[in-house]
Amino acid sequence: MESISGPNIIDLIDCKTLPHEASPNFSYVVMLFPYYEQGTLLGVVHRMNSAGRRFSEVDALQMFRSICQAVQVLHTHDPVWAHRDILAR
Repeated sequence: MESISGPNIIDLIDCKTLPHEASPNFSYVVMLFPYYEQGTLLGVVHRMNSAGRRFSEVDALQMFRSICQAVQVLHTHDPVWAHRDILAR
């Protein structure tokens, strides 16, 4: 599988397609990404909320811009790369 990179794209270490045991017409795609000790952005937000802290407006806008730049890299790649929903849960 071809790799994609950018300043706000998580490196893909490896991936593999595995057949579905019960449904021969389906398969699984397993992807291996680096481990990040600080966890996800959502985890950071939860920890900050628990501590009564919030991101500044400037920090929030910088993070939003970084996310938009990463999505732009995916959408302008040839061929276009798909991504899952980007949600704030």
